[in-house]
Formats: sequence, structure tokens, C-alpha cells
Amino acid sequence: MMLLPYWFVLETIVIISILVFFLLRVARSVKRRKTNPVVVPKTLGGRIGFSLLYILRIVSIGLGAFLAIALFVMVERNIYSVITETAPAPSEVNIPPDLPFQVEEVTFAGGDDLRLAGWKVPSQNGATVILLHGYGGNRLGMLWHAKQLVSAGYGVLMYDERASGESQGTRRSYGWEDPPDARGAARYIKTEAGRQERIGIAGCSIGGQIAVQSAAYFP
Repeated sequence: MMLLPYWFVLETIVIISILVFFLLRVARSVKRRKTNPVVVPKTLGGRIGFSLLYILRIVSIGLGAFLAIALFVMVERNIYSVITETAPAPSEVNIPPDLPFQVEEVTFAGGDDLRLAGWKVPSQNGATVILLHGYGGNRLGMLWHAKQLVSAGYGVLMYDERASGESQGTRRSYGWEDPPDARGAARYIKTEAGRQERIGIAGCSIGGQIAVQSAAYFP
């Protein structure tokens, strides 16, 4: 989004504008008092009441300014969080030189025909596990899990989720739009290994959410 580099500058300008608005209200009130002086009560009780009312008005203006700024900041920070946390998180993914097993770089079609990039390790026991990383990361986040599975004879397919790593996509969605991508991964495994290949799925954090949704939507 074009405004993101200037977001906090614009935020500061709006906050200053709110403060100026309330300060102008105070200045106008003071000017009105000078033009039309208010008669101060002569009795002690009257003066105390007059002073308390004056202080209350000042406090109410300050409180109004504070609430207006707080409401603005709350709304705009929520908008900013949604924009930044759903924006693509591309990253270059390289095979670690100390990886104890061989991987094949693969691509396959996910939901919306997005091209998803990943690594595949062939199965030795007739079962392959799809591995899904956490939010904002890439397939490197699942290397530890891949090591355990590969050493036990399982095949693995770990891929960058949509709009992450080296996969295509215009936005991330906290995992809600990702299950069709997992179905695409399962189809790819079946195409490559044959229909008898058993397929499992596991993930961490948002990847775990995607795994549960995918198992439910595409049994």
C-alpha cells in the first residue's frame, strides 16, 4: 500500500490536528469571555461553585481531546495491523548446506491456481506428510519436523504458504484461505507418487490451523 511508508507521519498530523482543534475551542472561549465578561458571584459559595464549574469545563475539554485521540489511534492502529499482517511476506529460501537429507525443489498449483514453491523428499514407507509453517515464515521453519519424519522413513512436502516465501499470492489471510492450497499439495503428491500413497498433514501455529481446516474440508 502506497501510504504505508508515511503512515506514522499521517498519524502524527491527525493527532496534532485534533489537539489544535480543541486548543482553538479553548482560545475562542477565552476570547468570548474577554468580549463578554462573566459576572463572578460575590458570595463565597458562589465563587467556589463558579470556580468548580470553570475547572470542570477545562477538564471536560481535555478529556474530550484525550478520548478523540484515543479513539482515532485505536481505529487506525487496527487498520494498520490488518494491512501489514495480511500483506505478502516474500523471502528467498535456500537449501541449508548442512541439511542431512536431499530435497527436490518443486512447484505445484494451489487454490486460485497460485504457484506454490516447496521442497519434496520421497517416501520410504509409502506415506508422505505435508508440513506447514507459521505465519509470516517460510518452509525453513519446518526443517526440524522434516528431519524427524525423514529419519523415520516418511516422505515430506514442505512448501511456502500463499503470499509467503517464494510462493505466489497477493495477501495472507491468517490461514483462512489456505486449505485449498493444502488440497493442491495432496493432489501433487498423489500425481507424483500414485494413488496408494498415504498422506498426512501437520503444521505449527497458523500452519496447525490450516492443517486442521484442510483435514476437515478435504478428508
